Amino acid sequence: MTSRPWLRPVIKGLLRLAFRVYYRSIQVQGMEHFPREGPVLLVANHPSSLLDPAVLVYLLSRPVHFGAKHTLFSGPFGAVLEAFGAIPLVRAQDDRRPMERNLEAFERFTALLGEGRVTAIFPEGLTQDEPHLSPVKTGAARIALQAEDAAGFTLKLTVVPVGLQFEPRRRFRADAFVRFGEPF
Repeated sequence: MTSRPWLRPVIKGLLRLAFRVYYRSIQVQGMEHFPREGPVLLVANHPSSLLDPAVLVYLLSRPVHFGAKHTLFSGPFGAVLEAFGAIPLVRAQDDRRPMERNLEAFERFTALLGEGRVTAIFPEGLTQDEPHLSPVKTGAARIALQAEDAAGFTLKLTVVPVGLQFEPRRRFRADAFVRFGEPF
């Protein structure tokens, strides 16, 4: 999975420190909806780019494997994404060629969920500046159905909706609000 296993705990510790300074508060509702075991697909809105997955990593005790746009893997965050087991996704707005390029990513999600891991996807496919959701893409549904199909529909995948909000947005000492919705 990663050639730098030490990087994940180091970054998680740095996030703990950074968020105590950066956010005035992080308020969480519905944490009881997050399963302690078994396969989980988190489906979250995407209001704040790289902070969204970072907040979830900070809050959750279980490792989370995120889908992330493929172009981030060649930039300065590549090693961090690798350490956290992120899965590169090719977004239609980045590359109009056939989306078969994501078949490997979907297989990776299926394998992780088959192992009882936690995965996450931001189905809007982009960071959203408006206080409402953009149209969602089909990736989350495809991942869930493919994982269940691979397990003969006995996987017992839990899909947990997650709402993220930051007020004021993109400002130092903002308040972060995280709500884990009713799983299905």
